Amino acid sequence: MKIATLGSRIIDDAVVSSKAGNHNDNIKRIVGISLFSINSDSLFNENERWNIKEKNSYRKNILTMDLNKSIMQILAKTRYERLFIDFADSAGDIWQCTLTDGRIFRCTYNGIFRNNITYIKESIIAKSKCSIKNEVIIKPLEWNDAELTAEVTRLASEFLALDVSRTVLFNPYIPFRYKVDNSINNSPFPQKVSDINAFSERCFKKLCDIMHCQMINRTDFVLGGSRYNDVGGLSYTQEYYDYLNRCVDSAQTAELENTYIHQLQSSVEMCLLNNDSNKIKTLNGSRKLILICESEEVYDYCKEELCIPCTSYIKYSDAVTKKQCLCHKLSKLHGKYDEYFIVIAHLTRDSAILKLLWEIGFTQPFGCYVPSVDEFCLNNFKGSFSDIYHNMATIKSEHVQAHFSAHASEITIHENCNFNQRLLAFVRNSSVLTFGKDIRADKLSTSCFDCSEISIGDSSTFADNCFIVTGTPFTNIDIGRDCMFSSKITCLGGDGHAIFDIDSGDRINLNPDNVRSGKLSINIGSHVWVGYQAFIMSGADIGSGTVIGARTLVSKPIPNNVIAAGKPAAVIKKDVTWRRDPFSHNIYDNPDSLEAEFIKRTGE
Repeated sequence: MKIATLGSRIIDDAVVSSKAGNHNDNIKRIVGISLFSINSDSLFNENERWNIKEKNSYRKNILTMDLNKSIMQILAKTRYERLFIDFADSAGDIWQCTLTDGRIFRCTYNGIFRNNITYIKESIIAKSKCSIKNEVIIKPLEWNDAELTAEVTRLASEFLALDVSRTVLFNPYIPFRYKVDNSINNSPFPQKVSDINAFSERCFKKLCDIMHCQMINRTDFVLGGSRYNDVGGLSYTQEYYDYLNRCVDSAQTAELENTYIHQLQSSVEMCLLNNDSNKIKTLNGSRKLILICESEEVYDYCKEELCIPCTSYIKYSDAVTKKQCLCHKLSKLHGKYDEYFIVIAHLTRDSAILKLLWEIGFTQPFGCYVPSVDEFCLNNFKGSFSDIYHNMATIKSEHVQAHFSAHASEITIHENCNFNQRLLAFVRNSSVLTFGKDIRADKLSTSCFDCSEISIGDSSTFADNCFIVTGTPFTNIDIGRDCMFSSKITCLGGDGHAIFDIDSGDRINLNPDNVRSGKLSINIGSHVWVGYQAFIMSGADIGSGTVIGARTLVSKPIPNNVIAAGKPAAVIKKDVTWRRDPFSHNIYDNPDSLEAEFIKRTGE
């Protein structure tokens, strides 16, 4: 079977590198060119020779095809059965000139073109016998909807002129993941990936309105364990290459997707369990080990290859979709953590398994265990991100440093937030961190323990060196909108470390009843002013419109619209409210709608 790729670098890699790849002699690769520079009309003939200064013969040949506008003719001669198109290269700049006779000429504006631009201009003038009236650099990422529609429509007409009976497939997403390495984290690559993915999706949707095509539903489950190879390039998994080759063979991508994800998830579980096998054996001791995993293949691998003494396993998909059945099975183990040890091979965001296990006495790491993953950082990242460990990030503001050492965690930071110097965000297993829009902060640090949540409402502000930490699993910290935090304030849900009774050996600072009742959580209403060096602990529930004095210790409910101060906090005045303007003399002088909302008496 003959295939052709136009801008699809990853398909090329799959065909060449995969153990399933058998198309090397039947593939025409055309990459490094913008699809929006393609045009059947040209000033030059198909075989025009160019004296391009470039050592790489392939890149030189691609630029020659672009200048001669011969790509469509070459594809037609290929007689491909599958055409794979990727819009990633098309997000780059295009050089366009208008001649004095009105004709327009375009070319991909890459490094080779720039190095030869004087020669190319002279050739255009000589061939056309016209002068260049004007020239412009086109930036496709900045096209509005009407401009993009016009360009995609023109491109579709070029494809339709070839042969619509042959299959056209699009793979519009660039999957990615980051390594904790300054040279990578400080590069502009993450932002570009986000922009290119959004641009590719727009192009693909518009093209589908015009012609029949099929998308390879590429997930982000693609990078190898090293994430980057030795030279800083992307390193994809063998399973992903095999998956793409099966797509090449069958073009039935939707049917392959579920199988691919299942196989890849099993491979990831095996890798994680292998890395932590010695630790699992040590923690388990002589107890019976129950494994929650993706498949029987993983269970067999643990027993036979890793020599982990598993006595039984629960299929993870059943554990997630059949929670009542799982609860029934695990409830029989209530309090039997001295007899059983449970290993969870991976977590998903919709799973409550950790909390369920903890409530029946199987706490981490001695009662249950989730294999560790390498910590990685999204440094100054802006865009959307997800990975094979079911972590997600949607970051729409700048100066964020997001640290993941987890499965199934999520960070969401909305637009127009101003983080002076940086926001530090740490998340662990199944934790959620959410920032609203228009938040201002200076050196703010946040940290979510397992199965915890931190939520901060719109327009809240934080002076320097504030800390917000869920110090214990299964605790939440909820801060409302328009709150004002002074400097060096700490919000700490839970103790952060374990305390035990010497006589019984039991832990005394982590009571399951406290978790179920929410006693370890912190709730701060909207429009709350918290003073310098205040310390807010588990059990704090501060009503809206309240003022907390400097160096106050809060660990119990405080009503709305009061002033509270002291250690511990005590109400010293009721029926108050406040505003940010330090020169205001009367709250009823032109209060804005937000201030008016919190002009209330205590208890209302």
